[in-house]
Amino acid sequence: MSMTTLMRPATTALLAAMALLVGPAARADEPTIDDQLEQYWGKVRQPSVQKRLYAQKGRHEGTLFTGVVPNDSFFVFVPLGARYNWYPIEDLALEFGGAYNFEKKDDLQKFLEKELREGGEGVLPQRLMWDVTLGVVWTPLRGKVGAFNAKLGHFDFGLAAGLAVLGTQLQRFEKDDPQHTVAFGGYLGATLRFYFTSFFALRVDYRHFLYGGKKVNEDGEILSNGVAAPAEITFGLSFFSPAP
Repeated sequence: MSMTTLMRPATTALLAAMALLVGPAARADEPTIDDQLEQYWGKVRQPSVQKRLYAQKGRHEGTLFTGVVPNDSFFVFVPLGARYNWYPIEDLALEFGGAYNFEKKDDLQKFLEKELREGGEGVLPQRLMWDVTLGVVWTPLRGKVGAFNAKLGHFDFGLAAGLAVLGTQLQRFEKDDPQHTVAFGGYLGATLRFYFTSFFALRVDYRHFLYGGKKVNEDGEILSNGVAAPAEITFGLSFFSPAP
C-alpha cells in the first residue's frame, strides 16, 4: 500500500475537524432569528416618558358658568356663577365657587299658582336661590381627542366633592311673604375640560347637592321636609394662570 493511499483518510479527517471548528465561529457573527426578534421587540417595548402638555401644579383657574337644574318638578332654575380652583399638586385642586339661581316657571308651576291663588290657600315648594361651595377636584384622567388621524385637542376628567351653603325661599301664596332660610349640606360631582390652549378650556360640570329640605305650613311655621337633592349641570369657560 502506497504512502499516498495511507495519507488520504488522515487528510479527510483533518479537513472535517477544521470545518467543525471554523464553521460555528464564522456563524457566530451572524445574528440569529431570535436575536433579530429581540432587537425588534425591544425597540417596540421601549418605555416612552413624555412630559404632560398642560402641567397644573401651582396654577390658578377661574371659571364663569351657566347651566340648568333639571330635576325639580316645580321650578326650572338657571344658575349663573363662578368657580376658582388652585392646584397645590398636579392632580388635585382646591375649589371655591358660588352661583345665583334665576327662576324660570314651567307650565306646572304656572297652573298650580293660578289655581291656588284663586282659592286663596296653599304654599309653594322650597326654592333654591343661591349656593356657595368649598371642596376639592381630583383629576386622575387626561387624554387627547382626535379623529381620522388628526389631533383635535386635549381633555381631562375629574371627580368633585365638598361642602355647600345654600339659600332657599319658602312662600305662602295668600300672604305673599317669602321666608328665607339657609341650609348646610354637601355635594358630589364630576368635571370635564376640553382645552383650546394652555390658558383656555371649555368646562362641563355636574353637581348633585344634598341638604335638609324645609317646608312652611299654612300657619307660617317652617318644618323639616326630608332631604333635598337638586342636580346641577353647568357649562363654562375656564381661564388659567401661567405655570410657575
